[in-house]
Amino acid sequence: MNTTRIQDLPAPPSGKTGWPWTEETPAIPTTMPDGRPWPRVSIVTPNYNGAAFLEESIRSVLLQGYPDLEYIIMDGESRDESVAIIRKYEPWLATFVSEPDRGQSHAINKGLALCTGLYFNWHNADDILLPGSLRDTVMGFQTYPDASYICRFHQKMDEHGTIRTKKTAPPVGPLDKVRCLVATSPGFQPGGLMRLDWVREAGGVDEFLECAMDEELMLKLLLRAPGYYIQGPGMIFREYAGQKSQALMIARVREKIRISRRIFGMLPANSPLRSYWHDSQIFAHRHGAALYAQSGYPIRAMGHRLAALAWIASKRLMHPGQPDYKI
Repeated sequence: MNTTRIQDLPAPPSGKTGWPWTEETPAIPTTMPDGRPWPRVSIVTPNYNGAAFLEESIRSVLLQGYPDLEYIIMDGESRDESVAIIRKYEPWLATFVSEPDRGQSHAINKGLALCTGLYFNWHNADDILLPGSLRDTVMGFQTYPDASYICRFHQKMDEHGTIRTKKTAPPVGPLDKVRCLVATSPGFQPGGLMRLDWVREAGGVDEFLECAMDEELMLKLLLRAPGYYIQGPGMIFREYAGQKSQALMIARVREKIRISRRIFGMLPANSPLRSYWHDSQIFAHRHGAALYAQSGYPIRAMGHRLAALAWIASKRLMHPGQPDYKI
């Protein structure tokens, strides 16, 4: 696809200014610094009734000004104004589909099947890419050619539109594989990029996971090759009442417990990483206990505490003398 500039797109709604309404990424050179053409980047946006933020999200992708962008939107037959918004931008999309699906993960996999790029990610309908994010992330693969994926630091936006930056950014460079496995947290998926062919070989995202499908996929990639953080924020992550990631926090913990079992089960029997499975389960159950306690479910919280104690006892039996891994 050709580079999209702000004058090419529909005018923003009245009163909307700044990025990505009246501002765009500065022009990107037609080739990379070494003279090679920019590799194709495939972005999939899954959407269902996301009209409140969808247009801003779409513009933040298109106004990256990236020279070879393949942008696909998979809509789950929304009942709000989503389809009308997408139609406005259809000339700049590689593909747009609006039909029933089985949820976010299914929509992502449907889009993944259509992608033809070297790098891939999905971009949710309430996320906002920051200017130059795609260019900088692609350059991250040039800095770290062995990377299976590149992560970006992110800013947060509350429901009033106020930007709040996290207190500390993750360190630039390779992710700590052991820490990622123990915490079942392999970096922040939005705003980054993954190698598309490796994502396909990993089977895409698990459609039976509702919350932690990104973490499972990235852990699979991390077992194959390192993941890296690069300098600077790449996107804005919204936090608001009713948001899926907020409403399903406890479900995410349950899924992380299952993912830990699955990922550690993929390791060879003689892998030294297998000894950290107990730490992963201990961490997940302690996290679950804390969330259930905060949510007013003391009996379920106690169940997770007991499960954590059982895993501690199992670790002492199977790996005597091994210290606990501290997150």
